[in-house]
Amino acid sequence: MFAYQTLTIETLIETLARQGIVYTDRQPRWTKSTLHRLLHNRGYVGEVWYQGVWHPGKFEPLVDRQTFQTVQDRLGTDFKVYQKPRITFAAGLMTCGHCGRIVTGEKKHKTSPDGAKREYSYYRCTRYAMEGHPKVRLTEAEIDRQLLALFATIRIEDPQIRQWFVEVIRARAHSGQVENKQHRQELQRQHEQVEAKLKSLLDLRIAAEITPDEYSAKRAEFHDRQAALRLQLESTDRDDHEVAELAVKAFELSQSLTERWLKADYDAKRTILSIMLESARLNSEKLEFSLRKPFDLLRDEKLVPLIGAMGI
Repeated sequence: MFAYQTLTIETLIETLARQGIVYTDRQPRWTKSTLHRLLHNRGYVGEVWYQGVWHPGKFEPLVDRQTFQTVQDRLGTDFKVYQKPRITFAAGLMTCGHCGRIVTGEKKHKTSPDGAKREYSYYRCTRYAMEGHPKVRLTEAEIDRQLLALFATIRIEDPQIRQWFVEVIRARAHSGQVENKQHRQELQRQHEQVEAKLKSLLDLRIAAEITPDEYSAKRAEFHDRQAALRLQLESTDRDDHEVAELAVKAFELSQSLTERWLKADYDAKRTILSIMLESARLNSEKLEFSLRKPFDLLRDEKLVPLIGAMGI
């Protein structure tokens, strides 16, 4: 999120809170210092700290180096060692259907009969060389063709049906306003109840009707409950109109993916893939794509014919 969205550390904290991504049960909200430490941690790109120097590790990285570098650039940190070539479909995007391991990428240089040198990107499982493992390698051009075919399956050609989708998205967001308001009122009621219990607990302690240990334990329990309720209240703060517009933009993106992809650079392509793909699995030489919501709905073979049958 920090690499590819327009966020500061402060707005990143707010975004994590809205999405329900907590730091700990006792402290749900992330702190600036914790996020700074996490975003600078080169262990995530597969390095280890040894004798005062970072070295390449033997474990699989959790974050690709380009994403890490983008974060360091935004934070103003110099990170120039062990840089790998930019390979669009690598860095954990795909897994192997045979063994479940990560599919990695590599660049090869070949000289044609006319003496021209060309660069090619190949993708294969990290266990490609193991005995009994299928010897499958795909070129970037082959993956591109399969991805463009995927884009074609979620594009709706009829402009009337596309407009209907946009109207339904906005109508659903409007209908959710009442339910969202009721949910927020219930959360506020529960928060007020916990606040009243805390006051009653303090009265019991002042009156010496409970021990210090009992008071501390119960007080911590109530504070944890308060923190959880505050987090839920923050997540309901986003305006329904904003949610609707985000959904509309996601749909509009799905209808122009081919054009965007053909013009995109490396960073733009990685952003598109992170937005729409849940996962990609390499089975033999065929890729199986799992789409995030709402893009997965557009692949429903029953959906578009049904809309057409409704006379839209």
